[in-house]
Amino acid sequence: MRFTSQTTVATHNWGVAYSLSDKQELIKMCLTSFLQSDYYEKDTDKITAIQNLVSKLDADWVMKLAIFSREYGLRSINHVLFVESAKSFYGKKWAREKLSNYLSKMIRRPDGLLDIVGYYTQRNWQNFNSIVLPNALKFAVKTALESFNDYQIAKYRGKGDSINLFDLVNMVHAKSDTIAKLMSWTLESADTWEVEISKNGNTKEGWTRLLKEKKLGALATIRNLRNMLEVGVEWLAEYLDTIKWSDVFPFQAIQALDMCAEAWVQDEAISSTIQKHVKECFKFIAERYPWKLAIGVDVSGSMFGTSVSNLSKMDRAKMAVMYGMILKEITDWDMYLWSNQCGKINSDDYGAVMQAWANLSSGTNVSCFTDEVKGKYDNVIIITDEQISDRLENVAKQTIVWGIHDYKNTIVSGNWVTYFTGYNDIMWKIGSDLFRLGELEKVISQSPL
Repeated sequence: MRFTSQTTVATHNWGVAYSLSDKQELIKMCLTSFLQSDYYEKDTDKITAIQNLVSKLDADWVMKLAIFSREYGLRSINHVLFVESAKSFYGKKWAREKLSNYLSKMIRRPDGLLDIVGYYTQRNWQNFNSIVLPNALKFAVKTALESFNDYQIAKYRGKGDSINLFDLVNMVHAKSDTIAKLMSWTLESADTWEVEISKNGNTKEGWTRLLKEKKLGALATIRNLRNMLEVGVEWLAEYLDTIKWSDVFPFQAIQALDMCAEAWVQDEAISSTIQKHVKECFKFIAERYPWKLAIGVDVSGSMFGTSVSNLSKMDRAKMAVMYGMILKEITDWDMYLWSNQCGKINSDDYGAVMQAWANLSSGTNVSCFTDEVKGKYDNVIIITDEQISDRLENVAKQTIVWGIHDYKNTIVSGNWVTYFTGYNDIMWKIGSDLFRLGELEKVISQSPL
């Protein structure tokens, strides 16, 4: 993805950032920003920026962007794009059909409809007890809701903070055999781990039944590993050996490894099984980055003690270094750690690597890394929690700066550097596409609906 512009702006760190076109800025925000609060900004700031951008752009193109980004697994920001662009269609003869078509391509779960109606309500300062939806939006939501089967509706009927599926049915007057069972309380509960825990709590018996009946997929198994270990579920190691590890997100695998290192976990079989399979979770990254490249991980002081998300206790340094070391093992990548100093990592021992860096200076000086790798690699990835103020144009043919934060202004320096922010495993996919797709604006514009 190459952006060219003569207009520069300042980052929070007073580095040089290049302003983008309205379409490019919205693409960047949609693909690389997550709706969560951070030190410099609040969600409302990002939403306001999105609203302003959408108001300037063709609504059909924005809808295409929402659908395009859904293929990455993004959800919340897509719902915002849909609601903000949908108002351009209200009152037009073809509005119902068009919005229904867009919504059917974007929504894959019933709770997505709750998010859309919830955001619309907040956007228009309405009370949830007296929501009035535009006719076209109401028809689109109704049509989408009627398309879900028993399992989908049963799984998500208890979801929603201020509005649930019962409220939504009454609001849009949806009708189907499944919805009739929902409203008459005859719809059987979906046999999911969420339902089991809700009914019976975190029990050995419940988890054992789900495992025996193979009701837990790979993601659910890893996500609930701590719960199962706490109640003493047996033959868990054997079950872990059978799941599809390629479906497990790299970060979840790293969290599982980290948990197994805790003192209370006394199951060597489980630790060994996870260690055996963890590299399978990273194969998609290796496949999407087949080039010789250097990855430089920031280990300055700010990377320590700050968790990667509200749902994890793992700090940014541990996550980033573990990512780098696993990828170094399964690829032809070179790995460096940097703060005020820079060093190439040859060891596969995470503990030894971190110990060696523990007493080094903890300032943030990316130039010690870029000076080391300049001209040696075609592609460079920098992982940091800072907004880099150094100029990076001539470090490599393509440089990606992955900021593990969610700040507004991004550094996109000429044709050489792409800066994107936010923490999620999909960043690896987005980053590789930024390397390979060229102008995403054109790709989105030409995408069929």
